[in-house]
Amino acid sequence: MKNFNKGAMFGVDARVALAVFALLSVLVGASLINFFRVANLQKVIAETKSVAEAVDSFHKDVHVSIFDTLGALTGDAKEIAAFKALTTKADISAIYKDRWDGPYLRMKTANQTEYFLNEQYRLVRLASDLNTTCNNTKANPCYVFLKFNDMSEAICDDFDDIITQKKYNNVQTKSAGYLKCDLYFNLTLDLQ
Repeated sequence: MKNFNKGAMFGVDARVALAVFALLSVLVGASLINFFRVANLQKVIAETKSVAEAVDSFHKDVHVSIFDTLGALTGDAKEIAAFKALTTKADISAIYKDRWDGPYLRMKTANQTEYFLNEQYRLVRLASDLNTTCNNTKANPCYVFLKFNDMSEAICDDFDDIITQKKYNNVQTKSAGYLKCDLYFNLTLDLQ
């Protein structure tokens, strides 16, 4: 008579080893995902230095605030066009186009979207406390901020943790409604 049960079941030791291996895989996988998320957030913060240098170069060449070169644009269109002015002079008013000596920033994406955050780059002019009523005087100067709209609360919490741990004083988060926030990176003082 043949033994049909031979090799049909793992021994108890093999099942325990598989369970331990599965548990370790989950723990290591979660740690790796967290590591890459934090690395991407720090990369976004590091990239702001290049954007700040580009804004400063733009201001030195054109001698006017980047926001004052965009003509009649307002709101979101003006915020997106202000960033776009660092890569192309398409939205710049005609009287400033001959002073533009860019591109001041090279982008790898055509739609100027930050890959990890999946949001378009935009520049805004605000007071240092994110109050929109700055008037570019010595008492109330305006700053150029890099802004990302409507980030998830989880990304905002991650940025808040990094800001606290690394003591970044040029990054701020601001609530933007239910489970959303906007990220602001203070780049430079705006031209007066």
